Amino acid sequence: MKLSVVFALIASCGRSPAETVHLYFDADTPQVAFAAGDIKAALEKRKHTVENRSLAALAEGDTGKKIVLAVAAGSKVLSLLAAQGGKAVSALGPQAYALRTTTRPGVTYWVLGGDAAGAMYGGLQMAENIDFNGLRGSFDLEEAPYLSHRGMKLNLPLELIAIAQRTTGETSRRVERGEPGATLLEPLRRHGGAIILNGANA
Repeated sequence: MKLSVVFALIASCGRSPAETVHLYFDADTPQVAFAAGDIKAALEKRKHTVENRSLAALAEGDTGKKIVLAVAAGSKVLSLLAAQGGKAVSALGPQAYALRTTTRPGVTYWVLGGDAAGAMYGGLQMAENIDFNGLRGSFDLEEAPYLSHRGMKLNLPLELIAIAQRTTGETSRRVERGEPGATLLEPLRRHGGAIILNGANA
């Protein structure tokens, strides 16, 4: 009996109480609100209490642990970041984001996007960080897409890919010679493959 009480006390001492985290974002921007939902879910999974707050309510003297999720351009967050000793954010392009951490007056995690999509990607990265490591550590990074235009991925059966690789060389030569009906999609058509382009079968 006494031993179980001792173990219970040791276990309770090892647990840190869940903190309340203030999550500031603009709920009227769908991409930002989507990422904020993921951040909130990750925090709650870690037993934090989350209070959603309007980005307009963010002020320099706010204390307590908080996450600020915002589009950098045209908002007051950059001046608040600087006032709290945060490293300046370079010009962020479309879909790019920056993560920063400041510690005064309280710990603040800043997720700043070059546009709404960038803020969303940054928010999703922050949610993933919380999932894996909890809300701790310090961030000072900027990320941007390698390609500004995203493509599509074709999920083809492995055997069709192998067939296409074997026959594409000859097909390419036929296309170069300008033979009628020759197309680089021919190997897949010949072997029953279908490719979807812009919503229609090619």
